[in-house]
Amino acid sequence: MVDALHRYGLDEFAPAAVFARRFHPGGGEPALADSCGETMGRQLTDVFAPDGRFSALNGLGEQVDTAAYRPIGAREVVIDRYDGVQVDYRTVGATLVFDVAVPVPCTTQRCRLKAQYAVATFLPGEPWIRG
Repeated sequence: MVDALHRYGLDEFAPAAVFARRFHPGGGEPALADSCGETMGRQLTDVFAPDGRFSALNGLGEQVDTAAYRPIGAREVVIDRYDGVQVDYRTVGATLVFDVAVPVPCTTQRCRLKAQYAVATFLPGEPWIRG
């Protein structure tokens, strides 16, 4: 995640991202996570429903994020909550790889926060395997 934030010029968010990935979000005491970003062996799930809803589920299957998305091309979507930050993807078999297209310039705090959230959510360049 730190490398991805650096590639997008979002270095100021790296310390918080490292901390967030080391602890499981939720009630009570945080559980230490392994270095791969999974918490207690649980994986996160992102769902793009055919009706234009995007949802993120935590490792317990609880919905932790929701937004609307719309396709803008054969392999691009815009997720409304990211204020114009475009998410591109490509598929190879059961593998999906995302890329995040940040508007230029992206100098306002609002734009930078939305961009870092998109990078942290989609981990551009990393392969996602259908489970």
